[in-house]
Amino acid sequence: MVTFTTVIYLIIAAIVFASVLYNLICKEEKVVDKIACAMILVPLALRLLLIK
Repeated sequence: MVTFTTVIYLIIAAIVFASVLYNLICKEEKVVDKIACAMILVPLALRLLLIK
């Protein structure tokens, strides 16, 4: 059963995920920064899938 706080948490995680993904695709130019963004996306994706 999904609680209200879980839904809020998933919405916040999705917003952060979308923001980092946009930053990765459109804004970052250096490879090191792209790698850092990708490393942030992995745990966010797992959180969105409710895998801990």
